Amino acid sequence: KQTDIWASASHTEGLGRLALEAMSSGCATVLTNTSAEFAKDGVNCLLYESKNIEQFIVAIDKLISDNTLRGNIAGEGYKTAKALADSTEYSNNLNEVIEGLFNV
Repeated sequence: KQTDIWASASHTEGLGRLALEAMSSGCATVLTNTSAEFAKDGVNCLLYESKNIEQFIVAIDKLISDNTLRGNIAGEGYKTAKALADSTEYSNNLNEVIEGLFNV
């Protein structure tokens, strides 16, 4: 593994796919607060407000200087990405929709 910390400076984020990819590779992530449903500040990432360079720098510094925090954030991020990659829930929901359409 070559990267321990992944930082996003995006002002907007659609799905947040790049952040989830970083989480799935075991990186601790620093993300812009774009209200992504999966991003939990201090749990699976560190969030900062868009265009707030001071918050961005502080978040990165925290992860650089605190190995325990970096490990915890990376671990929880991995769990988040893994859970969102599981297609079981989506398959079950699709089956329910199909059954509802055909009254099965």
